[in-house]
Amino acid sequence: MVRRDILEGFLSDLEIDENKKEKNKIRDYSAHFEESEGEDILKNIQKRDVVSLKEGQKEIFELVEERKRLTKEIANDIDKIVSQINTMSISVSSTDPTATAEKLNLLKKKAELEELKAKEKLECWRDIAMLKKELREWNRELREKESESSMLDKILE
Repeated sequence: MVRRDILEGFLSDLEIDENKKEKNKIRDYSAHFEESEGEDILKNIQKRDVVSLKEGQKEIFELVEERKRLTKEIANDIDKIVSQINTMSISVSSTDPTATAEKLNLLKKKAELEELKAKEKLECWRDIAMLKKELREWNRELREKESESSMLDKILE
């Protein structure tokens, strides 16, 4: 019982101290700002938002171009491998019975690579579609911010 009373007293003292700290933290700084400084602050915030959105758009454009470049690189690598397979299948003797199985195996690998190339094209399309969707959202948000900024400018004038 005594311990419980001590703990309750201690906890209530902590709560009182916390309330005092919170009250001390809340201060009114509005007297430090002139009206024109407040306008500048609002304009700067709006400009920062617009600049941030434009930078995001630029990054998305760069990601789209990078994805296209990567797909072309992968397609070129696959084409090189397919070309090597074609060369190997031509060099394989057609009279040897084991060569026929080897040639068939090479053709199978070639088909797998062509399938991989088609899948990469599809994945590229999906990735770019997703990025363009995100870009449309950024564009919408940018238009809203620019509209808000122009309304703010009119109000502050």
